[in-house]
Amino acid sequence: MKDLLPMMSAATLILGIPAFAGEEMSERYLLADSQDVTKEESGSSKDTSQSHINWTDRSMIPSARFPHSNKCSNLYVTGEALFWKATESGLEFALVTNTKATTSSEGDVTLHNTDASAKFAHLGFDLDWGSRIGLGYNIPHDQWDFYASWTRFYTTANVSVAVTDSATQTITSYWADPDFANVFESGDIPIVNIDSGTGNWSLHLNLLDAEIGKKFFVGKWLALRPYGGLRGGWIYQKYNQFFVESGEELIPGNILEATDSLKMHNKFRGIGVLAGIDTQWGLFKEVSIYGDAAVSLLYGNMKVSRNGDINGKRFNSTGEILLDIYDLTPSYQDNFLCARAIVDLALGLRWDHMFLSDRLHLGLHAGWEEHYFLGQNQFLRTQGAIVTARNDLTITGWAFGAAFDF
Repeated sequence: MKDLLPMMSAATLILGIPAFAGEEMSERYLLADSQDVTKEESGSSKDTSQSHINWTDRSMIPSARFPHSNKCSNLYVTGEALFWKATESGLEFALVTNTKATTSSEGDVTLHNTDASAKFAHLGFDLDWGSRIGLGYNIPHDQWDFYASWTRFYTTANVSVAVTDSATQTITSYWADPDFANVFESGDIPIVNIDSGTGNWSLHLNLLDAEIGKKFFVGKWLALRPYGGLRGGWIYQKYNQFFVESGEELIPGNILEATDSLKMHNKFRGIGVLAGIDTQWGLFKEVSIYGDAAVSLLYGNMKVSRNGDINGKRFNSTGEILLDIYDLTPSYQDNFLCARAIVDLALGLRWDHMFLSDRLHLGLHAGWEEHYFLGQNQFLRTQGAIVTARNDLTITGWAFGAAFDF
């Protein structure tokens, strides 16, 4: 049996002891591992000189967890700074149309032509900072680990439009209340278009993950960590809009102005299963590439609301309000249970270092992440009637983080 130990140690090294963390680390890991086995068996056998490895009590897959001395707590903490940008389809604010009238002659016939071009006004999404913190524990049982994390991200986006030439330009909103167009519809008041509008959108994202996984080698330079667990999500969106339309009444000097103030909310809260895999591809000593993928399905409550405030007023030439001619506060709500999927992808570069005789580990990483939230846009919009937008939310950006094992 003594003759088999060198062969077993060599085979274990070939199967994937952490080579990309340095050959010295691999040797220390083997030595510590053999000593632990000898200590475990010495308790049940008086003749420790004949100690051997009991493969029925040991994992046949080499663990890729960072080696620690028996003086460590098996705990580790993580922290990440997130520089992300959110985008969401179906939030087009307004359609701005420009027309140009031209005339041409063909003999005695004069032709009047109108050329029109239209362009959507979109929210201006920008990069914003977020954070992700986590706490993990290396479970002794079969080299498993437990990890819990909290991701928080908050961002806003704005847009504004205004008519610069009322003779050639119009603004059409897909959000303004249907009754907004009726404010000026009376016998002696001309129908007018929207003069200006502003929009503000905000997102509050919170994700809480709890997972159990196992990191192991499948080659000399490749480590995998499949995991499963639970995820809770709170995704709150707001979309506030303000539109103004005005016109001159047939009574000289009197000005009419109508406003539509919208406050819309889109709130989802759910919990569900989470599954994924983390991969680490060794390049050379202490440096590796990581690529992670995960999917979760959350079941919970989607609550959407839309509250409007439509006002019409008549002013004189000095700005004094002569008459409130219209006042309406329409409100719509929807509340339902649903399942929503989330897809997470990450790719980056990492550096790992062991110190103080393998008692401590420090890891640094930087990478690109993409997160896809299906069916999160349920805002109520106007298309002849109030309908649901039904679109997806996407978050992409950079992640800069550190991990500390102690």
